[in-house]
Amino acid sequence: MKDLDARLRALGHSPAEYILQDDGAGQYIKRWLSNAPLPQQSAIENVAGAELRAAQEQRLAYITLARNAAMASLTVEVEGATYDADEASTYRMTGALQMWRLALETRNPLAPASIVWLGADNVARTLSINGLAAVANAAWLAQQAVWARNSAAKTAVMAATTVGEVASVEF
Repeated sequence: MKDLDARLRALGHSPAEYILQDDGAGQYIKRWLSNAPLPQQSAIENVAGAELRAAQEQRLAYITLARNAAMASLTVEVEGATYDADEASTYRMTGALQMWRLALETRNPLAPASIVWLGADNVARTLSINGLAAVANAAWLAQQAVWARNSAAKTAVMAATTVGEVASVEF
């Protein structure tokens, strides 16, 4: 068993209470010297389980922070221009597209033929409804890619069986 000494210490035992050996198949307790009862295998394994769960919780929190940072700084390029693709920008695009389509459907004489939209570089660009829809669609697809990375990383964390495997998962 890997880290058997650390697990026994976590259970409150000192190295003076046991002799460990490893014959190539992993550590085991060769001799128990303590007056205290020998810990059950399940108790020793539960120490590892608690360490693993704590590492998983920490890594999941890290992945969530990394996802949030990626979403907040997300941009897309459409027809040579770069646009913000964070969730707030996408909500604004969706709202503008809904109002624009409503104005066109109701034949509102004030419905514009185009809209001025700021790119990520704060340069104003004139977009048609289809142009703004293309930007919104690209933003949505970029967000879905971030969410897919998030899901894959979190799935890998939960599938990990060791603390080392958990630590190796990147966003």
